[in-house]
Amino acid sequence: MQLALPTLLAALAVGQNPRACYETTNFMVYADTAESAKRIGDAAENYRVQLAQLWLGRKMDDFEHPCRIDVTTAERPGGVTEITYGDRRVLFHRVNVQGSLDRVLKGPLPHELTHLLLAHHFGFRLPRWVDEGAAILSENEAQRAAHGKAFRHILDKRQQYPLREFFGIQEYPSDVGPIYAQGHSVCGFLVAAKGHQAFLRFVREGLERSWDEAVNDRYGYKDVEQLEKAWLDWAGRQSETLPAPTRMGGWHRTPLVLRLTPTAL
Repeated sequence: MQLALPTLLAALAVGQNPRACYETTNFMVYADTAESAKRIGDAAENYRVQLAQLWLGRKMDDFEHPCRIDVTTAERPGGVTEITYGDRRVLFHRVNVQGSLDRVLKGPLPHELTHLLLAHHFGFRLPRWVDEGAAILSENEAQRAAHGKAFRHILDKRQQYPLREFFGIQEYPSDVGPIYAQGHSVCGFLVAAKGHQAFLRFVREGLERSWDEAVNDRYGYKDVEQLEKAWLDWAGRQSETLPAPTRMGGWHRTPLVLRLTPTAL
């Protein structure tokens, strides 16, 4: 993981200054003040319930071990989640979020907690487009709109990945922007078609069998290419409702960090 200098200095300062701690059933939050730690901890528990109902249609079991959340005050909001997998389950999890408290609550926190939910649901590492695209769907409307504008710019230049290639991307490329923007668009299209839970079943089937079979079984398209045509038609209509693209700002994106044990799948 690479951190910008201000973020690195903030991280070093965390280790030098006393930090308030607030514990809930599933989280242990460290922040600059007791009030901030409590607000983040209570919000994290609420998001955990809401996200589980939205994506899984049911309540999640409590974590075997609480997840630590470190909160850092910074000008630019952002976050990173660390996860270790083994034997098809999460062995270790940790979340770091930064920014003003209000912005963290509306963006980085639900984004990173979606990563966490998907990790515990699947028990193995997901393709980058699934993980990031799904997490963006949990953000506030303004941030989702920013990604929509970014993808409009990609479409205008015809720089989107072919879906068959896109589905196979496992690592972050040198330019992570398209993974976020196109991932958000593809996930948004599939969720809009059949819902969150159907989307997760599609992802599992695509990874365990083939994407062509999953596309046909779950969405009724002949293959990935036919799905791609429908998605591009939908994405084009979506982009027509957006203002002209502007430079995306306000969120420092740190790629999700995953540590895999030798037995991880």
